[in-house]
Amino acid sequence: MAVGGADEAPLAAGWGAEVEAFGLSLPATAGVLAGCAAVVGGDSGLVHLARAVGTPAVMLFGPTPATAHPDDAARIQLSVEGLACRPCSAHGPRRCPRGHHACLDRLEPNDVMGGLHAALDRGSCGR
Repeated sequence: MAVGGADEAPLAAGWGAEVEAFGLSLPATAGVLAGCAAVVGGDSGLVHLARAVGTPAVMLFGPTPATAHPDDAARIQLSVEGLACRPCSAHGPRRCPRGHHACLDRLEPNDVMGGLHAALDRGSCGR
């Protein structure tokens, strides 16, 4: 499933998601996220909303610092460590100031899948 704002729908074209939910109201989006087994996404409102409704999550940190968030047993935080340029922003600029976005490009799919399995194993608080 792919979930996002109405302006993000073109970005997901070709992903092959079974269900796409773009441009929904906040309550409708919360309902969709509550029905998910787990959520994978960036340090964004959608991942925070998923956690608010009790859905386990894998949060990918690129330009933003993972240390800004309190511990959450059902949220796995992944980032590329050892990059001198990371973190570069409190809120994550759309364009990398160095022009490479290595902080996201170097996140390995196997690490994300491992995080997803860990989030599913940990479950949610309240389900």
